[in-house]
Amino acid sequence: MNNRLHILLILFGFGVIAATFTFPLWSPYFIDRVVDEAFPGLDPALQPAFARLPAEQQAVYLQMANQDRAAAIALVTADLSADSEIPEEEQDMPEANDTPIPLSTGDFTRVDAVHSGTGTATIYQMPDGSRFLRFENFRSTNGPDLRVYLAVHEEPRSRSEFQQGFVELGPLKGNVGNQNYDIPPDVDLSMFNSVVIYCQPFHVIFTTATLFQT
Repeated sequence: MNNRLHILLILFGFGVIAATFTFPLWSPYFIDRVVDEAFPGLDPALQPAFARLPAEQQAVYLQMANQDRAAAIALVTADLSADSEIPEEEQDMPEANDTPIPLSTGDFTRVDAVHSGTGTATIYQMPDGSRFLRFENFRSTNGPDLRVYLAVHEEPRSRSEFQQGFVELGPLKGNVGNQNYDIPPDVDLSMFNSVVIYCQPFHVIFTTATLFQT
């Protein structure tokens, strides 16, 4: 009995030694590998918020940083910053004696894992013939120097598609809230098929709304 116990102890010792040396080979099957990668160059105060973003969104930003770190940092910082909302007094429809007539409308959509928008964009004509673009229930990803455009392409998803033709209506007033944009009288609306929220410094499309006649 003592000899058997002695043999078992020897075998157990060899087993412990073997398990120790082979640990790197079998441990991945039983131990999770948790990654919490900091965003390079981002303000340390924003790093926890970045870590809470969905994994696919983090991956897009990190890939972007490999190509243009300054642009990626600016976009991430804007995305993690507080939303800019339109003051309530600026959200109302323009006053008129008669009801504005809707000419075309469309819904804002997601562009990719990072950039998206919701709400509606509608072009109205006033009784005096003037036109304006109105956003309702609007919310989009925030970003630096966002601008509002009418575009020729129905649903641009790249800089080249966007540059097929466009007209700027001005800086985005806020990434949250109802808002109005005057359309210059010389703009031929028959040429334009979508509304685009575009980041001018980095040439990134944040959200688009394809317009359909009402």
